Amino acid sequence: MAGGTNLIPNLRDGAIHPGLVVDLGGIKTLKYIREKDGRIKIGALTTISDLMGSSLIKKRAGLLWDAIQTFAGPLVRNRATVGGNLVDASPAADTAVPLLALNAQVKLRSTKGQRTVALNNFFTAYQKTMIRPGEILSEVVFPIPPRRMKHGYFKLGRRNAMAISVVSVAMLLDMKKKICADAAIALGSVAPTP
Repeated sequence: MAGGTNLIPNLRDGAIHPGLVVDLGGIKTLKYIREKDGRIKIGALTTISDLMGSSLIKKRAGLLWDAIQTFAGPLVRNRATVGGNLVDASPAADTAVPLLALNAQVKLRSTKGQRTVALNNFFTAYQKTMIRPGEILSEVVFPIPPRRMKHGYFKLGRRNAMAISVVSVAMLLDMKKKICADAAIALGSVAPTP
Protein backbone atom coordinates (compact mmCIF):
# COMPACT_ATOMS: atom_id res chain seq x y z
CA MET A 1 0.00 0.00 0.00
CA ALA A 2 1.18 3.48 -0.79
CA GLY A 3 -1.60 6.11 -0.58
CA GLY A 4 -4.31 3.48 -0.20
CA THR A 5 -6.86 5.37 -2.31
CA ASN A 6 -7.87 2.19 -4.17
CA LEU A 7 -6.90 -0.44 -1.60
CA ILE A 8 -8.85 0.93 1.37
CA PRO A 9 -12.20 1.18 -0.49
CA ASN A 10 -11.68 -2.35 -1.87
CA LEU A 11 -10.99 -3.66 1.65
CA ARG A 12 -13.99 -1.81 3.08
CA ASP A 13 -16.29 -3.16 0.33
CA GLY A 14 -15.02 -6.71 0.83
CA ALA A 15 -13.83 -6.87 -2.78
CA ILE A 16 -10.42 -8.19 -1.65
CA HIS A 17 -9.23 -10.17 1.36
CA PRO A 18 -5.43 -9.99 1.58
CA GLY A 19 -3.70 -11.95 4.30
CA LEU A 20 -1.22 -9.12 4.80
CA VAL A 21 -0.91 -5.46 3.82
CA VAL A 22 2.48 -3.75 3.84
CA ASP A 23 2.45 0.07 4.08
CA LEU A 24 5.27 1.61 2.00
CA GLY A 25 4.26 5.17 2.93
CA GLY A 26 7.21 5.70 5.28
CA ILE A 27 9.90 5.14 2.62
CA LYS A 28 10.78 8.80 2.02
CA THR A 29 13.49 7.91 -0.53
CA LEU A 30 10.74 6.85 -2.98
CA LYS A 31 9.22 10.37 -3.15
CA TYR A 32 10.94 12.65 -5.68
CA ILE A 33 10.79 14.26 -9.12
CA ARG A 34 14.18 14.67 -10.84
CA GLU A 35 15.68 15.49 -14.20
CA LYS A 36 18.84 13.59 -15.11
CA ASP A 37 20.53 12.84 -18.43
CA GLY A 38 17.56 13.95 -20.53
CA ARG A 39 15.10 11.88 -18.54
CA ILE A 40 12.53 12.58 -15.85
CA LYS A 41 12.56 10.25 -12.87
CA ILE A 42 9.58 10.04 -10.53
CA GLY A 43 9.69 8.09 -7.27
CA ALA A 44 6.80 5.67 -6.81
CA LEU A 45 5.53 7.43 -3.66
CA THR A 46 5.30 10.82 -5.36
CA THR A 47 1.70 12.00 -5.04
CA ILE A 48 -0.44 13.40 -7.81
CA SER A 49 -0.42 16.71 -5.88
CA ASP A 50 3.40 16.64 -5.98
CA LEU A 51 3.24 16.28 -9.78
CA MET A 52 0.73 19.12 -10.05
CA GLY A 53 3.02 21.41 -8.06
CA SER A 54 6.15 20.51 -10.03
CA SER A 55 7.45 23.17 -12.41
CA LEU A 56 9.64 20.46 -13.99
CA ILE A 57 6.58 18.38 -14.92
CA LYS A 58 4.68 21.44 -16.13
CA LYS A 59 7.54 22.72 -18.30
CA ARG A 60 9.16 19.49 -19.55
CA ALA A 61 6.34 16.90 -19.45
CA GLY A 62 3.28 18.94 -20.38
CA LEU A 63 1.35 15.86 -21.49
CA LEU A 64 1.55 14.33 -18.01
CA TRP A 65 0.82 17.68 -16.36
CA ASP A 66 -2.28 18.20 -18.52
CA ALA A 67 -3.55 14.70 -17.74
CA ILE A 68 -3.26 14.99 -13.96
CA GLN A 69 -5.40 18.13 -13.97
CA THR A 70 -8.40 15.80 -14.35
CA PHE A 71 -7.26 13.36 -11.63
CA ALA A 72 -9.92 13.01 -8.89
CA GLY A 73 -10.32 15.73 -6.26
CA PRO A 74 -7.81 17.39 -3.91
CA LEU A 75 -8.20 14.87 -1.07
CA VAL A 76 -7.45 11.92 -3.36
CA ARG A 77 -4.64 13.76 -5.20
CA ASN A 78 -2.95 14.43 -1.83
CA ARG A 79 -2.85 10.67 -1.07
CA ALA A 80 -2.75 8.91 -4.44
CA THR A 81 0.72 8.01 -5.65
CA VAL A 82 2.11 7.56 -9.14
CA GLY A 83 3.30 4.04 -8.28
CA GLY A 84 0.00 3.05 -6.72
CA ASN A 85 -1.97 4.32 -9.71
CA LEU A 86 0.14 2.13 -12.01
CA VAL A 87 0.32 -0.95 -9.77
CA ASP A 88 -3.47 -0.98 -9.39
CA ALA A 89 -3.44 -1.66 -13.15
CA SER A 90 -6.89 -0.27 -13.83
CA PRO A 91 -7.65 0.26 -17.53
CA ALA A 92 -8.78 3.76 -16.43
CA ALA A 93 -5.54 4.63 -14.56
CA ASP A 94 -5.09 8.36 -15.14
CA THR A 95 -1.28 8.38 -15.08
CA ALA A 96 -0.88 5.26 -17.23
CA VAL A 97 -2.19 6.80 -20.44
CA PRO A 98 0.15 9.83 -20.63
CA LEU A 99 3.09 7.78 -19.32
CA LEU A 100 2.52 5.18 -22.06
CA ALA A 101 2.58 7.94 -24.69
CA LEU A 102 5.79 9.28 -23.10
CA ASN A 103 7.43 5.85 -23.52
CA ALA A 104 7.92 5.42 -19.78
CA GLN A 105 9.65 2.56 -18.03
CA VAL A 106 9.13 1.34 -14.48
CA LYS A 107 11.81 0.11 -12.12
CA LEU A 108 10.87 -2.90 -10.03
CA ARG A 109 12.93 -3.64 -6.93
CA SER A 110 13.21 -6.54 -4.50
CA THR A 111 15.81 -7.92 -2.11
CA LYS A 112 17.14 -9.91 -5.10
CA GLY A 113 17.85 -6.82 -7.22
CA GLN A 114 16.25 -4.43 -9.64
CA ARG A 115 14.85 -4.69 -13.15
CA THR A 116 13.45 -2.20 -15.62
CA VAL A 117 10.30 -2.90 -17.62
CA ALA A 118 8.78 -0.83 -20.41
CA LEU A 119 5.39 0.42 -19.23
CA ASN A 120 3.76 -0.93 -22.39
CA ASN A 121 4.79 -4.44 -21.21
CA PHE A 122 4.04 -3.85 -17.50
CA PHE A 123 0.26 -4.35 -17.72
CA THR A 124 -0.49 -8.00 -18.52
CA ALA A 125 -4.28 -8.32 -17.99
CA TYR A 126 -7.13 -6.58 -16.19
CA GLN A 127 -5.60 -5.36 -12.90
CA LYS A 128 -2.54 -7.59 -13.44
CA THR A 129 1.08 -6.52 -13.89
CA MET A 130 4.54 -8.05 -14.30
CA ILE A 131 5.34 -7.47 -10.61
CA ARG A 132 6.70 -10.64 -9.03
CA PRO A 133 6.16 -11.65 -5.39
CA GLY A 134 8.48 -9.58 -3.19
CA GLU A 135 8.88 -6.74 -5.73
CA ILE A 136 7.74 -3.15 -5.46
CA LEU A 137 7.55 -0.49 -8.14
CA SER A 138 10.21 2.02 -7.10
CA GLU A 139 10.49 4.52 -9.97
CA VAL A 140 8.97 5.72 -13.24
CA VAL A 141 11.39 7.05 -15.87
CA PHE A 142 10.75 8.60 -19.27
CA PRO A 143 12.72 10.63 -21.83
CA ILE A 144 11.99 14.35 -21.86
CA PRO A 145 10.14 15.08 -25.10
CA PRO A 146 11.87 17.57 -27.39
CA ARG A 147 10.25 21.00 -27.28
CA ARG A 148 9.05 20.65 -30.88
CA MET A 149 6.74 17.80 -29.82
CA LYS A 150 3.04 18.58 -29.68
CA HIS A 151 0.80 16.86 -27.18
CA GLY A 152 -2.83 16.46 -26.26
CA TYR A 153 -4.87 14.72 -23.60
CA PHE A 154 -8.60 14.15 -23.40
CA LYS A 155 -10.64 12.33 -20.78
CA LEU A 156 -14.34 11.63 -20.98
CA GLY A 157 -16.09 10.77 -17.71
CA ARG A 158 -19.68 10.32 -16.60
CA ARG A 159 -19.57 13.67 -14.80
CA ASN A 160 -17.17 16.61 -14.68
CA ALA A 161 -15.62 16.33 -11.21
CA MET A 162 -13.68 13.35 -9.90
CA ALA A 163 -14.90 10.99 -12.61
CA ILE A 164 -13.29 7.71 -13.53
CA SER A 165 -12.66 7.87 -17.25
CA VAL A 166 -15.02 6.24 -19.69
CA VAL A 167 -12.30 6.78 -22.27
CA SER A 168 -9.05 8.72 -22.25
CA VAL A 169 -6.46 9.40 -24.91
CA ALA A 170 -2.94 10.86 -24.81
CA MET A 171 -1.06 11.89 -27.93
CA LEU A 172 2.53 12.93 -28.43
CA LEU A 173 3.31 14.09 -31.97
CA ASP A 174 6.68 14.84 -33.54
CA MET A 175 5.84 17.57 -36.01
CA LYS A 176 8.23 18.62 -38.78
CA LYS A 177 6.52 21.78 -39.97
CA LYS A 178 3.06 20.54 -41.00
CA ILE A 179 4.03 16.88 -41.30
CA CYS A 180 3.72 14.40 -38.46
CA ALA A 181 7.00 12.45 -38.51
CA ASP A 182 6.14 10.22 -35.54
CA ALA A 183 3.26 9.72 -33.14
CA ALA A 184 2.59 8.01 -29.83
CA ILE A 185 -1.05 7.45 -28.94
CA ALA A 186 -2.24 5.74 -25.75
CA LEU A 187 -5.80 4.92 -24.74
CA GLY A 188 -7.45 4.21 -21.40
CA SER A 189 -10.70 2.41 -20.53
CA VAL A 190 -11.08 0.81 -23.96
CA ALA A 191 -9.49 -2.59 -23.22
CA PRO A 192 -8.55 -4.72 -20.20
CA THR A 193 -5.26 -2.81 -19.93
CA PRO A 194 -4.26 0.77 -20.73
